Amino acid sequence: MSAPLLALDLGNSRLKACLFAAVTEAPIAILGVGEPLEEWLAGLPRPRMIALSAVADSRRREELAQLLAETCGRAPRVDPPCGLELDLETPETTGVDRLYAARAALARVGGPCVVVDAGTALTVDAARPGVFLGGAIAPGPTLLARALAEGAAQLPRIDPDPLAAALGRSTRAALRSGVAVGFQGAARELVLGVSREAGLPQEAPIVLTGGARGFVEAVLGELPRPLFVDPFLVLRGLALSSEG
Repeated sequence: MSAPLLALDLGNSRLKACLFAAVTEAPIAILGVGEPLEEWLAGLPRPRMIALSAVADSRRREELAQLLAETCGRAPRVDPPCGLELDLETPETTGVDRLYAARAALARVGGPCVVVDAGTALTVDAARPGVFLGGAIAPGPTLLARALAEGAAQLPRIDPDPLAAALGRSTRAALRSGVAVGFQGAARELVLGVSREAGLPQEAPIVLTGGARGFVEAVLGELPRPLFVDPFLVLRGLALSSEG
């Protein structure tokens, strides 16, 4: 077996990383939440390639790149080209995480698709083979809950609950409903609208990822189109892009 490939995504909230023996397969190692990176890297076989995506500030990116080079004996490829044409008005402002997710989604389904990343933000994007068509960006559940608490003096901060009922019989329950059910509705309508306006077929599949995917998986699964779930979509797309 050839040496594995290490992919790392340094986002706004945390670092995600996994090791692939083959990009099309499940990771063979995953960095745990809060697990020290150096300790995790020390227990891994030496990768044949390291791919790093970093939306964080340049100082953090440089520090991480140096750590990887020293620990793994190989400098990472930072933000490699996604290999897709960007049919956009301002391609230079598009987050690379959206592009890598689209690259992996296209490889997964082999045709036009809608890519949904539900996390800190909700992104819903359209893609067809070789082309990223753009999409929408909305707040994720935690941001929605924070905005309500910070924007209205009388509303408490709640923890979003993906199983919240639509009918809330207290203020906290009503907030949980507005966040969870509202988020589900936003995801559903954005999938339909983005798909339609991008000219995708009505049966174009949805590829879902992100830490808040549990909020929307059921409602998106009710749509008359295939639904694929991949928790490692961005990292998989990053790995694919680093290989060309």
